[in-house]
Amino acid sequence: MLLKALPKTAIAAFCIHLLTGLYSSALATEISAVKASGRAALSGQSMQKVRRVALEDALYLAAISAGTEISGTTISANGVLVRDVVSLTTNAQLIDFSVLKEGKNETHYEVSVEAYFAKKSRSRCQNPRFPSILLLKPKSYVSSNVDVRYHELAGSISNQLQETLAQFYSGDVHDYTNLSLDDYKKSTSKNRLFSYSSLQSNQPVSKNADFIIGSAVRVHRSGKTLNTDVKVTVLLGSDLSVFNEYERRLTAQLPQKSPFKTISVLTPKDINLNTEQLIEPVELLNQNLVQLACKPLQGRLQALGGQLTFPFGSDAGLKTGSLAYITNGSESWSLLEVRKVFPRSSVMVPINNLQAKSRLTNQTARIIEGTIR
Repeated sequence: MLLKALPKTAIAAFCIHLLTGLYSSALATEISAVKASGRAALSGQSMQKVRRVALEDALYLAAISAGTEISGTTISANGVLVRDVVSLTTNAQLIDFSVLKEGKNETHYEVSVEAYFAKKSRSRCQNPRFPSILLLKPKSYVSSNVDVRYHELAGSISNQLQETLAQFYSGDVHDYTNLSLDDYKKSTSKNRLFSYSSLQSNQPVSKNADFIIGSAVRVHRSGKTLNTDVKVTVLLGSDLSVFNEYERRLTAQLPQKSPFKTISVLTPKDINLNTEQLIEPVELLNQNLVQLACKPLQGRLQALGGQLTFPFGSDAGLKTGSLAYITNGSESWSLLEVRKVFPRSSVMVPINNLQAKSRLTNQTARIIEGTIR
């Protein structure tokens, strides 16, 4: 029996666009061509290396011509320049180039190129930090008044929704599709060393995730219409409270029955289930996750052991030397530098005034994005 309900290739194709749309579609279709020339001094190195340096110089100049954004931060202490941070971001991505002309003179090797750039969308954030998600076992319900030949429809839609998330989401995805929400709660609350059922299962130790995602599909009949209610529930990983819910109903007309029972039994039970309504909830979920990924990295400073600690670390992309500033209050725009980095926290030190530690406790600090790339 063929269910013309959710063609896997079709749903996968549109979900590739949806689940990575606001991020990976950052490259627009607008293509520009830029000509530039670069050169390198003939300094006794191999001709192959000299040519490569000249080519790199030409491509660098082409990227500058295609458009760049330059920003800087100057740090001083008592009137003395401590650091000058310059961030350069290109407005387009190099996708191809061709060498127009190359040759050498008495002192230099020169290369002329035509480079092709795809313009970037300005909606793309610099350092996306995609939240991690954990997928639970999908729930399927089939009403007793539904023909047995349509029972697999509920599980098919649930599984394909979650498979698409697992395959195309840009962040970390933890697959726990053999655990229900109740089982997951038990697995996180129990010490596996003292739980015989946990030791006997093949399920790895439950991981923490930013969001827990479950889905439920209920198939029921109303007259000549087959209804499929789809619900995606997103829970906060911290306390399992509901972050958001997405619900949609898909409908399909059932085949007409013949007055002859034998003919009705033998009649193919293929149906055309309109899955277009699934696009919106998946897209909304993706938009929410991308917005969180592009949210400025900021948190409240805490005093611990005489040091200022920041609630993000290497897991969020922080590095030693990253810079931050105080967002509000009397210490607004006070600058701090990351001195030590741990997976989930870091230690910051005020740059301009080392005596300001006590005043910065409980203040909100925001990372300067250009300093962590």
